[in-house]
Amino acid sequence: MIRYIVNGKEQLMRSLAFIWFVGAMLTTSACEKLTERSGSYRGDLVAHDELRLGFEVGTTLSLEARFFDAHLLEGTVSTSDGTFARAELRRIVKLSNDKLGSFTFDGAGFTNYLYTAVVSNGPFAQREALLVISLYRDERVEVRVLLGAGSLFGVFKLVRVDETTAR
Repeated sequence: MIRYIVNGKEQLMRSLAFIWFVGAMLTTSACEKLTERSGSYRGDLVAHDELRLGFEVGTTLSLEARFFDAHLLEGTVSTSDGTFARAELRRIVKLSNDKLGSFTFDGAGFTNYLYTAVVSNGPFAQREALLVISLYRDERVEVRVLLGAGSLFGVFKLVRVDETTAR
């Protein structure tokens, strides 16, 4: 009986070690895949009037991003209409301490970021807009731009741009 308990403990410890190892590998793998998503993305504004305010139909958005993990990225955004001109993405630092820092919503990507960027030109120049950046497993990215009631709102659907198509 004592031998069975000792062997049972040993087996339990091995099982726990294996589970920890698998979990660590999955976490590392997910982080590596996220860093692999770094690069250039470009896409069009969703033209529906319900999803557009302050942006003209045909406006495109470019995102240069370096993804580190599910909460941290660096990058810039630019729009074809000049609203954003290589505007730096600004991290909202305190979000990492709040549940909102890892939010999700129906139809959202597997990772969502809340960042701000300063409007470069136009009637809202120098105001800070909120950007919701959503990564999807199929390499798509969506960027939602929000600025005050009645100011700016737009949903942009982006795809990765490789160096050959960027020219």
